[in-house]
Amino acid sequence: MPPTLDAHVTKLLALILAAVSFAASGPIQTSRPTVTGALRVGAKLGAKPGSWSGRGAIAYAYQWSRCDARGARCGSIHGATGGSYVEVAADAGHTLALTVRATDATGTTAGYAPLAGLVAALHARIAATAQPALGGEAIVGSSLTVAEPLWSEAAGAPTYRWLACNANVRACSLIAGAQVDTYTVAAADAGRTLVAVVSASKQSVLSAASPVVRSAPGPVPVGRPTISGRLQEGKQLTGGAGTWAGSGSIAYAYQWSRCDAGGAHCATIRGATRTTYTQVAADVSHTLALTVRATDTAGLTTAYSSLAGLVAARDAAVVARTQPSLGGIPSVGQTLSVQGGTYTGSPATFAYAWLLQRERSSLRRDPGRRDSDLRDHAGRSGPRPRHPSDSRHHGRRPSRAHDGGHDSRVVDSGVRPSTTSRTPGFRDALSCSVSRASP
Repeated sequence: MPPTLDAHVTKLLALILAAVSFAASGPIQTSRPTVTGALRVGAKLGAKPGSWSGRGAIAYAYQWSRCDARGARCGSIHGATGGSYVEVAADAGHTLALTVRATDATGTTAGYAPLAGLVAALHARIAATAQPALGGEAIVGSSLTVAEPLWSEAAGAPTYRWLACNANVRACSLIAGAQVDTYTVAAADAGRTLVAVVSASKQSVLSAASPVVRSAPGPVPVGRPTISGRLQEGKQLTGGAGTWAGSGSIAYAYQWSRCDAGGAHCATIRGATRTTYTQVAADVSHTLALTVRATDTAGLTTAYSSLAGLVAARDAAVVARTQPSLGGIPSVGQTLSVQGGTYTGSPATFAYAWLLQRERSSLRRDPGRRDSDLRDHAGRSGPRPRHPSDSRHHGRRPSRAHDGGHDSRVVDSGVRPSTTSRTPGFRDALSCSVSRASP
């Protein structure tokens, strides 16, 4: 039986978490990449990288992939790594996906264009010359309406279906009963993206994708909050609000929370409401989390950093200066690898424990994962972890109110450099704890 997470915390001198969804290095995406062009075999599609903010010059790399009609079972297309792509016979009846990797002085971040498709055969009577737009607000209770597609020739009467997809507009599922050009956003859609499918004359086209659905009006988080600084008692951490889009000026409020080693049982820390936080003895062997509440003229939105930790003791021999990130695409069949991270001293070897984090519960270990690489079979992004409760207590004894926001299982522990995971659920995400195993 593999050791528990508590055993790792007790036996190893330094342990830090790297979250795939919240890697702190690399440019921040402020608008999605897009694909333009006619959806027909033989036509050329163009890639636009979207908008990014970063440190210094930003370089872009492209990878085109072929997916099934609902954006699942995607496979990268060999050699399709340029800013344009000519559709081939194998694309007919499929969707195409574009991944953009943006690199600046701090690292690399991946962005994902909405699905383009379905691709018409070379001799199809009609083909979509552009994907139709969506109008409306992606807020629960609001309505979205799809515009008329632009077809190469006159088309018959359209029919409609609606898809709910993950945050990267992949792995879509059909929404039962949604068969008109307008769709009222449901509570079950929160955290997902929505796409309309318009069909006419035996040809279908996907609309542009909605933003990630929100439960209420307010600013939209574009880049998640961050935590930086040395993870050690007595050292100061700095929180970043992340990147937001909103109406007019945006005001931010901060709350730090303390969680257990697995990111569960989080409780707000009384008085820790500034952008900086100095770690205390009670934080040792725990994780820390930052909640940012952004307010504009439309309302309030809450966003959450990734977990920072585990916090080292004041006299620890090895301390994490920066957390590692996870490189790779969080999609079915793709490999994730631990990257970066800096430490005091010179660790000779490392141990790894892969964690599966689910919304609304706590971190748990899943046996079998022993590697610094992980092949992710989730294909779905998330989570939207909820770190703090509203109760507070000072310093060493935070309130015991249960967070209910994290549910993570360890899916591996050990020292080998590669592994493959099983299939998690819709809003699962993966993270990796990296332990210094010897000096």
